[in-house]
Amino acid sequence: MVEVLVVISIIGILASIVVAGLTSVQMRTRDTRRIADLKQIQIASELFYDANGYYPQSNCGWDCNEYRYSYDNSWDSFAADLAPYIGTLPKDPVNSNCGPWYDNCYSYVYGNVRRNTQREQYDLTAQLKHQNHPQRCGLRE
Repeated sequence: MVEVLVVISIIGILASIVVAGLTSVQMRTRDTRRIADLKQIQIASELFYDANGYYPQSNCGWDCNEYRYSYDNSWDSFAADLAPYIGTLPKDPVNSNCGPWYDNCYSYVYGNVRRNTQREQYDLTAQLKHQNHPQRCGLRE
């Protein structure tokens, strides 16, 4: 009976190690997807810029401080703007109901576009779990 308990304990320890390893792999996989998604959105935004001479507007228009969030309807209007340049506008794999500037908030945001005053930049942000800080892109070189 003692031997059976020892074997069950060893199996339990090994199972917990495997589960912990899978969680780490899942986090890295989501972060890899987030980076790839941001790159796709960035390319579509650049194609929009090349066609129009400016980036898509933020949620409040241009020259204002507002964002389009992947967790609400504003992302759908952003998708419509980029439709000629990207098939489906990706959303964060977790897609929390909060902006990526806050702890444990996973979503994509686009905005803060300055069409008249700073026409060559925008803000595209996502929180990376593994690096625990927002990943940003959006300055035309």
